[in-house]
Parts: sequence; C-alpha cells; structure tokens
Amino acid sequence: MIVFITNPADMTRIGMISDFKSLIWTERWGSVGDFEMVVIDRPEYRQLKPGNIFELNREGTTAMMLETSERSVTTTDRIITFKGRSLEIVADYVFLQKTSMYKGSTESCAHKVFTSALHYDTGNHAFGKDLDLSLFNTFLGSYGTTAITYQTDDTSVLKQYHSLLSITLSGYRVQRSNTPGSFNYSFDVITDRPRENDKVFFSASLDDFESFSILKSISTYRNIVYVRYTTLSGQEQYMAVRNSQYRSGTALPWEMGRRMYILDYTDENYQEYESYADFTASLVNMANRDLAEKAFQNVFDGKLNPVSRYNFPRDYKLGDLVPVLSDSEKYTALITEYIISATTNSIEEYPTLQFMSA
Repeated sequence: MIVFITNPADMTRIGMISDFKSLIWTERWGSVGDFEMVVIDRPEYRQLKPGNIFELNREGTTAMMLETSERSVTTTDRIITFKGRSLEIVADYVFLQKTSMYKGSTESCAHKVFTSALHYDTGNHAFGKDLDLSLFNTFLGSYGTTAITYQTDDTSVLKQYHSLLSITLSGYRVQRSNTPGSFNYSFDVITDRPRENDKVFFSASLDDFESFSILKSISTYRNIVYVRYTTLSGQEQYMAVRNSQYRSGTALPWEMGRRMYILDYTDENYQEYESYADFTASLVNMANRDLAEKAFQNVFDGKLNPVSRYNFPRDYKLGDLVPVLSDSEKYTALITEYIISATTNSIEEYPTLQFMSA
C-alpha cells in the first residue's frame, strides 16, 4: 500500500511513502475521518509539514490533512508519528454569522451552507476570509423532498451541516476529482440512493467476518423534546416535537412511554425570520436535530476476513445500505466507516455498520 503526498496549494502529488512501519486509516460517512502513520526517522520525512495532504493508492479514498508530526528518538528506535484528519476538516475553520436563512431539503440546505462559505457570499455571512476552499467542486447528489427552514448559527460550517444531515441520516463525501488539482464535495440522502450491487450481503455464518460485536443501547435515547420559546405576545410557551419512532400508546418496550427533555430557545428572536411561521418551523428543525443525536443505538462492528467475498470500494462504499445476517437475525445496515490497519507485512480492512432496521 502506498501513501501519496499531495501539495495543498494545487493538490498535485509530490511524493509517496511505501515503507511506513504502521498505518491506521479510518474513513467515515458523514463525519471526519482520521489517520495515524508511523515511519522511520529520515530526512525526507522530517521535511513534511502540517498542512500536507495524504492519499492512498486506491479508488474512492478521501484525502487526509497532516496536522501533527512528532519525532521520537530513543536508544533503540528513531521514528516519526504523523497524525491528521480528513480534508473536510477545513470546513471547521470557517464560521457563518447568524444572518442567513435557507429553505429546502436538509441536504440542499447543507449544500447551500457549504457553498456560501465556499464562495464567501460577498463577505457578508462568513468569517475567516483568508481560508481558501476553492479547490473543492461541490455538488448535490440525491436529496429528500421534505422542506425545512434553516437559519445559520455563529458556529463552524462543518458543525452546521453535520447537525442538518444527522436528521435524515444523510451524509457527505470528499473524493479526488477527475479535474487535476481539485476535489469533489457532495451531499447525499443515503436511504434514497440505490446500491450499485444489490447482491452484497454480510453473514457471520458464511465467515464474512473474522470477528464482530453488536452494541445496543438506550442510555441516551429520547423520543420527545419540549421546546421552550417566546411567542409574539412575549409569553413563554412549550412546543412538543416527537421523533419518528414515537407512537402514543403503542411505545416499544424499551421506550416505556415518554422519554422527554426540555430545550430552551427563549432567546431565539422571531423578528430575524421572514415570518412567524418560518420561526416556528426553524424551532421544529432544531428540535429534530437534537432528537437525532439521542437516537436508539444499534451498532454492528465487524472485521472482515482477508478472503472476504466483497471488496471495498468495488462492491460497496461508505453510505451504502447492505443486509447483514447474524445468527437468526437479519438487519439492514448503513456502512458508516471503513478502517485500514496496515504494517510493512500485513493489511487488515474492515467496515463499521450501523443497524437501520432489524
């Protein structure tokens, strides 16, 4: 396996590393990936500075930005440890002011949030003017039909579209473009995107997995949020927002009726919105965003056998929905991350699957 070194100024490849001692490379769907690479201390590796971009010699791999470089010299070893995160982390350095209003699907709003920072929006809505995102080609893939109203916060662009996309289990991806010196940045609704290979399924009984674990947890689960806000008349009022799983009187056993909490949005000013209806719609959107972070956890983590029937990313990709057979249970799972653990002599690769249904 080869790690390419890329110049961040124009995204051209300027070198490679093939003799690393170890590499852990994790790509994630809808979240920032990360890597850690250990190399022998050599002059050419000492020249690598934070800000350099790393890529793997494989299709569909996202790029990682080198953030820390640490030299360690002992009586027995001389090594350099490189660490960093995937390239979309640059969107965490750009902030939007609480002035922009967007309407449309969650994916289209997330795309508009990103592109407003990308094009800087004439300087009225973004901070960090010196940050250049022009190396990204952005596009909106498949998207939902439910329209929302979203007002930007004074938080980073990355945090804003994370919070938006978590509502619909949508995601984004960064991949090298066919155009030299640029990367594609796309937003998709995963549940609406058909798999390229419907015959892919993972099964414990067919020895697809070398090992696996299943996590199920209700520790943070909530199904109703009461939003405290200020009405037109200046009175405090509560608005109940329920998640999609909540069914009054027919709750699942582990739901045990209402699992509620309070969100205080009394400081939210309706006069900043185009209409009072947009104001209340935005409150519902913010409540759903919080509920999405308190969902029932049902996660499958498995390490594929080296001789697995399927190959990443040929047969499946991050964000794909795949069937998983475990004992007598059948699940539909979302591939949320892919981990590559490599040394000079071996490579292990395996996905993390998040159960969508059982």
